[in-house]
Amino acid sequence: MALTVTPVVILAVWGAPWLAALVFPTGVPGYSDAQIAMVLRVMVVAMAASLILGAHFAALKGLQRSDVEVAAQVLALPANAAVLLVGLLHGWGLWALAFAQLAGIAVAASVQAVGTRRLLPHLSFRPGLAGWPVVLSYLTLSTLALVSQVGDVFDSQWDKLVIARYVDSEAVTAFHVGTMLVLQAKALALLPLMPLLAGVAELRVARPREAQELQRSLVKVGAVASAVVLGGVFVFAPAFILLWLGPGYEEAGVVARIFTVAVALNLVVAPIAFQAFAEGAHRLAAVAALTNIAVNAFASLLLTVQVGLYGAAVGSVVGNMAGAGVLVALGRRRLRAWVSPAIRTPVLAAGAGGAVVISGVADVRSWPWLLASVLLFALAVGVSAARLEGISLRAAAGALRRRRP
Repeated sequence: MALTVTPVVILAVWGAPWLAALVFPTGVPGYSDAQIAMVLRVMVVAMAASLILGAHFAALKGLQRSDVEVAAQVLALPANAAVLLVGLLHGWGLWALAFAQLAGIAVAASVQAVGTRRLLPHLSFRPGLAGWPVVLSYLTLSTLALVSQVGDVFDSQWDKLVIARYVDSEAVTAFHVGTMLVLQAKALALLPLMPLLAGVAELRVARPREAQELQRSLVKVGAVASAVVLGGVFVFAPAFILLWLGPGYEEAGVVARIFTVAVALNLVVAPIAFQAFAEGAHRLAAVAALTNIAVNAFASLLLTVQVGLYGAAVGSVVGNMAGAGVLVALGRRRLRAWVSPAIRTPVLAAGAGGAVVISGVADVRSWPWLLASVLLFALAVGVSAARLEGISLRAAAGALRRRRP
């Protein structure tokens, strides 16, 4: 990871003044060019530190403890939001985004550090020099894996640059709030799919039928989780943001709804990407990710210029749609066993969410009503999706009772 991140950081830190001129061609009121460049440098270094620490904490995935990473991401959200809110209320401007990012990274790293210390007490953080064999290996297989994982980062960061240049800084804040809310929900929705990579990798050779059955089961459970989580975000994100931040952030709620569609498309094909990794077919996921990045870059730029803030979010939808199409097309031809992605459940969630939004039920104005509405929606969609996917709730409850000590 350091081999990839270090050159990018050096280039970004050195070229921060030119990057600032590109993003803010007319400058930012109240900030000098040097201050803007410094903010960009801080955010780049913070992101680099997050990536390198993430590579170190990836050892937890080898122990099948991805739940630690998910917990860290979930706990980082309140810290990020709190610092951002304090910064906005106290007039920190651009520094509010930088400090919020640093707070989220610090909390996530602390949680994962505690988990690593407890589960792998002998593992220490010791960056060192890599030999040529390691470099060559990384530049082949691992680079493909890395490319396949940067789609979300590119979706949000590139769009922020485009919005800053062609709209304004307030629109960047709205986009940041909306997309970060959805990305945190995505981390929760992905939780049921975490055993898929290790399970398929271990079973695909000796017991291929069991591997395929495991994948089918996890695809169904993942579809139900995505329907509940992303459906809830789509319906209630505007109300949540209004109660959380108050009036003036209505655009963030709309961005969250549009970006939820992009993330939903990504989650539909996520099991295919996991299977590709398990079979060593990293190139499939990398090609799909590059397609997503390229289409999103062009569509977001074009639509932001024409439409404004919402054009960037729509560009993410177009990019994820293109990437999902490429991954499905390549996966059907090249993967050893094809397991069709769940389509009916996302359609069910979209229909239910759209009906609730159109009916006006989602426009709640108090925390108790919001909590009650979210619980009722999650229960209705969850039960309906489970039945649609053929998941027996009674059998699942019985299995949980049998597992109790």
